[in-house]
Amino acid sequence: MSPGSNALVVPPPFCNLSEGPFDERYEEVVAGDDRLFAIIATPRGRVPDVGVLLVHAVTTGQNRLWIRLGRDLAARGVTSLRLDLHGQGESSGIQRDRGFDGKTRRDVLAAVEVLRAQGCTRIVLVSYCWAALAVLLAADAIPDAVAAVLVRPPFEVLRAPVVLAGLDAGSRSPARKVLRTLVSPAGRQRLIADADYRAWVAARALRRITPQAARQAAGQTTFDAQDVVRRLAGLGPRRLSVAALFGTDDPGAPESDPRDRAVRDAVGSYLRVERVPGSVHGHGTLEAQEAVRDFVLRNVLATLTPSENETGPALDLP
Repeated sequence: MSPGSNALVVPPPFCNLSEGPFDERYEEVVAGDDRLFAIIATPRGRVPDVGVLLVHAVTTGQNRLWIRLGRDLAARGVTSLRLDLHGQGESSGIQRDRGFDGKTRRDVLAAVEVLRAQGCTRIVLVSYCWAALAVLLAADAIPDAVAAVLVRPPFEVLRAPVVLAGLDAGSRSPARKVLRTLVSPAGRQRLIADADYRAWVAARALRRITPQAARQAAGQTTFDAQDVVRRLAGLGPRRLSVAALFGTDDPGAPESDPRDRAVRDAVGSYLRVERVPGSVHGHGTLEAQEAVRDFVLRNVLATLTPSENETGPALDLP
């Protein structure tokens, strides 16, 4: 699929992608001009009230974990929809920024509408990394959301008053990373041999080093971190159940750092933080994947009534 194309490469309209007490099918989620790729997994023989939106925000790495989560939840009697945001996977469009509004918010709200069309009247939002903050902020427009289950939301990006889309305006570390790439032996060899790599590095260097270029590449100017914190505080009266998972080596948990006081005050009334050893960022180890899986399943199933909570034995799903 060419970048920016609205054409999707899709499986048949209905396909059982795995053995288990549930069915899976492809669903095209229409979000503005984009067509988003989603897989819905539904338990057989019932129409659950609870629908779980899984927004992995993974462009590389352990997408397989999110496939397992969708199937695990459906096997336990919950409808799940796992979504590729615009510019990811088989979804159309180009992901120009990692802000918390705009197209990302639009994608989330469009996917929630699909869950409602399945008969779901209670929505649980599950997401990872920067998209976790986007999903949490979108909850202000999802009145039937009952919980948010977040993996390593990057609250630390809200420390600076003004933030370039995903880039701290006062940070020079991105420039250092680009320079390390350029001067490494492998980097020099690739620069000599590969014209495409030279073009990629040049574009990345401009985007990272020059604030003006960063703003242009992001497709937006800045987002106001203080405004985001105010919006997070506004979720307090919603009585939304929000749990966040961090590894002990992960930054971002608004627990003790003095720089996080405003965020801590904003979310303290409703956010519950869990810690596991190591890091869950990227969930690149089996231990991290199992920790994320356990965390998500426990917190989603906690939203169910006793009659709905059909956990049964743990399934070894592919």
